Amino acid sequence: MKALQTPDSVLSEAYHHQEEALLPSPHQLHELWPLVPMVWQDPHVVSTTGAMIGNSNSAEAAPGTIREDSRETSASTSEDTKRG
Repeated sequence: MKALQTPDSVLSEAYHHQEEALLPSPHQLHELWPLVPMVWQDPHVVSTTGAMIGNSNSAEAAPGTIREDSRETSASTSEDTKRG
């Protein structure tokens, strides 16, 4: 696997439509986590990817999707923080 740091110029172009109030900013997020480029080849890559990632509203994401898993991880982290 090859991890990359995203140049600020690319982030600015990709997220130019984002609201300024987005916290943390895309620049801050990409400083924390590297970009992992992928090449997917499939005649149905858009629908396959959507099914794997899940609904953009994580509360409505199907079990086993990345967003549903992320929601579960976030919930347990929040509970641990409250107890801490």
